[in-house]
Parts: sequence; C-alpha cells; structure tokens
Amino acid sequence: MTGLSTVVKGTGPALLLVHGAGGSVQANYGPILGTLTQYFTVIAPDLPGSGGSPKAGGPLDLEKLADDLVDLAVGAGHESFFVCGCSMGCAVAVTGGGAAPRPGARAGAEHAVPEDRRRDQGEDRPVEVVAGRVS
Repeated sequence: MTGLSTVVKGTGPALLLVHGAGGSVQANYGPILGTLTQYFTVIAPDLPGSGGSPKAGGPLDLEKLADDLVDLAVGAGHESFFVCGCSMGCAVAVTGGGAAPRPGARAGAEHAVPEDRRRDQGEDRPVEVVAGRVS
C-alpha cells in the first residue's frame, strides 16, 4: 500500500499507531501525539480513505492491511516496534502483531477493556486499547 499520509516523528523505540474506522491519526491520537513523540518514534498512518490518505481501490482486507502497516514500519527502518490500535485499529494491531515481519520474529499483544464506559451516540460501549510489540 503506497501513498498513505503518515506521521513519523519523535525519538525512542518505534510505536505504530493504528486509528479506528472513520477516524484518523489526528482524530484518535491528536491529543496525546505530542506526548507520545517525547518517548517513542511514532509511525502513524492515516488508513485508506481517512485523513490525508486516498481511498483504497477496492475493499480493505484486514490481513493485507495489517501486513502493509508492518511493511510501513519496517520500511521506516524499524525491525522491532510496538503497536497500538484504537477501536477497529485493535483488530489491525492484533493481526499485524502476528504478522512476523521476518523469520524468527516475535510478536505479542495485550488487550485491555477498561471498566469505564464511553457514551457514543447514546450507547455505552467499552473503550478498547491494544498494545503489543513486534520484534
């Protein structure tokens, strides 16, 4: 996948951020992006059709999207990186975490659903956060 609008900024261990459906890097991570870049080299693409990225030429495939994002991080010079997904980005992060970018690579993921609930269009739903490391 080429042509994704991507933020690569900061210093420290690499962190791939994957935003949610209908979101963007700014919409989902904007308020904390500055803080994250103080501790991590953040790699944060707008997914196809989101933010500044063009629409995909066809339907998105979860495994292909995850593989492309792992390739994006590796292409940015990071063979080892953390992954954090928000909402639909959780599924991409977990799928990408198992995508081992090279033979012998390790992947791990943690999924936390806090007890606190968010109100979204009048319905309670859990706030999902996924974090893992691909190395």
